[in-house]
Amino acid sequence: MYYRRVYLGEWSDVGPEQGRTTLTPNANAARTLGVEPLSLQTLARQILGDERIARPLIIQRLLRQAVEEGLGNSDPDGVARTLLPPIRELFRADADLEADPGSPRARRVMEVARTYRSLLRAEGLIDPAESFWLWSRR
Repeated sequence: MYYRRVYLGEWSDVGPEQGRTTLTPNANAARTLGVEPLSLQTLARQILGDERIARPLIIQRLLRQAVEEGLGNSDPDGVARTLLPPIRELFRADADLEADPGSPRARRVMEVARTYRSLLRAEGLIDPAESFWLWSRR
């Protein structure tokens, strides 16, 4: 379990000149505080290293390969495009990909997600949707 503290203070307490990193949900909040915009996702990418985050073309290629291996579908490109959003949600939610979801359809999605993740790891990469969880476990 991780224990992190968040100190809420005056606006004068934020910013790089105070030796603190200020996380903001959007550009408007950052502008109001007089700092550069920085989300948790962006911070995670900076810490993990941008070279480890898979680029869109690599994601498309590996997911298509995962669909071919996992489902043997006749249209792996189309299925990969369809499955990318639910797989990303599973990664964002840090779902247990080994769990049995009960539904045959969900089992197929989980199988493709497992294969896709193993293909990413074989190349030393992570999906952008996984970056927050991987960073928080470091």
